[in-house]
Amino acid sequence: MNFAKRYNIEGTDAAALTKLRALSATDIVDEVFEFKQDGSAAAIPDYRKARLDVMERADEKK
Repeated sequence: MNFAKRYNIEGTDAAALTKLRALSATDIVDEVFEFKQDGSAAAIPDYRKARLDVMERADEKK
């Protein structure tokens, strides 16, 4: 659970739950499930996330 370390979420108390609820699904998920042309599938690091984060921040500045 890398997102818990990244966002400093520790324990099971109300404060930890509040921090967890504040995160979106895109904050939590670091991998995507990709189907390949040979019919296989695998969870791989989300190589699009960094690019999409930049685009999202640029859009928020408008």
